[in-house]
Amino acid sequence: MIAASFLIDTLSVAAAGAMVSVTIAVFRHRGDPVTDSFFWTLFAMSVWALLALLPGLPGFLPTASEAFTALTSTGTLAAGAVAALCSYVYIRRYTGHSKYNRLRPIGILFVPVIGILVVIITADVWIVVGSLPSLFAGLLQILIIIFVLYVTAVFFLGLYLLGRLGRRYRQVSYFQVAVVSVGLLAPYVAVIASSLTQPTAGGGTVSLLPVDISFAGFLVASIAFGYALRAYDLFTPYPGAEYIARDEVIENLQEGVLILDKHDRVIDMNAAAAKLTQQTVGGALNRPIWSVLDGVSQLPDGESRHVELQTPAGLRQFEIRTSMIRDGDDGHLGTTVRLRDVSKLPHPTPSALRASVLEGGALMWTPGN
Repeated sequence: MIAASFLIDTLSVAAAGAMVSVTIAVFRHRGDPVTDSFFWTLFAMSVWALLALLPGLPGFLPTASEAFTALTSTGTLAAGAVAALCSYVYIRRYTGHSKYNRLRPIGILFVPVIGILVVIITADVWIVVGSLPSLFAGLLQILIIIFVLYVTAVFFLGLYLLGRLGRRYRQVSYFQVAVVSVGLLAPYVAVIASSLTQPTAGGGTVSLLPVDISFAGFLVASIAFGYALRAYDLFTPYPGAEYIARDEVIENLQEGVLILDKHDRVIDMNAAAAKLTQQTVGGALNRPIWSVLDGVSQLPDGESRHVELQTPAGLRQFEIRTSMIRDGDDGHLGTTVRLRDVSKLPHPTPSALRASVLEGGALMWTPGN
């Protein structure tokens, strides 16, 4: 029994340490909104892991006071809620919603949580000092239920958006979505599993699991996030350009269409563009437009122009047009490039040219047989 307890304590320390290590690794890359929101998600999880670790530390408050129990309970509740909301902000930013780069929408998101936490802390102080009236105790339970439901709804909405991104965006694999989702979910699953109880014959309750497995959730989360940081680009918000543009681009459009991020790198293209460039979508991803379209060294700004491109049918003339992709806050997400083959358009020939004198002496030609 002592050996099992020592093993669990060791694993708990290791899990908290791993969580802190991953958080420090992300901290070194801070500086943009996407990375910052991911950092705060991991930071809240690290605080949560450390708070869960405290009661089991040898010699740390051997006789846990009521005040200490209330403090750690409220702290873990707050840390879990903050982690869930920060993960939602991260996913929103990662999918290109620049609205969440500003403080106001984030503040609105956190207001209900902060308000209810203040009430819970006030109730904790009241319980420690004296006793909480039954009426207020009932209201507190209702507030806690509302708190949990709100945070849970926001959290799973974020996971849904992340999953939909993987379904609609070729560059974000389902495995990447699964790894990040497991990292976000694991602490909550482990903590909830550890808190499950069952009734006893004497009218009380007893834990459903023989040991507290909260540490397992943080250990899994740290491993998942550590792997994701090495294997994937978690901080580039370029998926937002495709996310918004994809609904506007018909896959079987005859014109070649390429979607670029704000750095003019290819993040998607339709079948016509793939045929034109003689490349697969996967082969063109993340490459600058200049390396995908030979003959295009500069994109037109607001106006169309003609370029000559090498195609499977030989050299062809194309009209190239661009349009900006913006989000709901008028933020620049990327660029749409459209290529229209104008090689088949009739050219003026001696038999087709019909000249007439216009005002100013200009000539007008009309195609004919």
